[in-house]
Amino acid sequence: MPDRTLEFFVPGIPVAQGDLKPHRWWRKGEREIRLTRWTQYIRTGGSDEMVPEPGGEWVHYAEIEAEVQRILDAQQVRMVHAHARKLMAWRGAVAAAARKVWTGPPTDKAVSLSCTFYFPRPKSAEKRLYPTKRSVPDGDKLRRAIGDALTGVLYVDDSQIVNGSDFRRYDNEGRPGVSITVKQVEP
Repeated sequence: MPDRTLEFFVPGIPVAQGDLKPHRWWRKGEREIRLTRWTQYIRTGGSDEMVPEPGGEWVHYAEIEAEVQRILDAQQVRMVHAHARKLMAWRGAVAAAARKVWTGPPTDKAVSLSCTFYFPRPKSAEKRLYPTKRSVPDGDKLRRAIGDALTGVLYVDDSQIVNGSDFRRYDNEGRPGVSITVKQVEP
């Protein structure tokens, strides 16, 4: 950043990053195997007997118990963003807007990131200037999405952000979005 300050606006409704939720996934057909094995496991109650397979073959209870334990030990649970599709689209819009105003390589110097987020004003907040209700996301999580979106575009890594501020406002002009200012701190 030769002039050490870059300002631009990204239209759209800002999306926060940081709300994670667990997402369980199975390999194709594994859910049915789990349910069948679990049913057999419960039905036999820990005995040493042979149990019938759904296909007609008989299997020893210990084999079923080992398979159920393997499935339970390898819980295929991933943590995903609560609004992953919206978040990826928002980060893409921020990165695209930054590429329009900055064509050089990312800086490796320390930077300061200031963001002013503008949200659509709900009818219940006609007189308030600042969003204070739970319907507007946390400022840190909003800025985190911006920081990650600008990684590799304006700076090498978001760990270079040494100073930052975020402001949340209701939009009075019918243009929700974010106004971003990135300043290079070191010469």
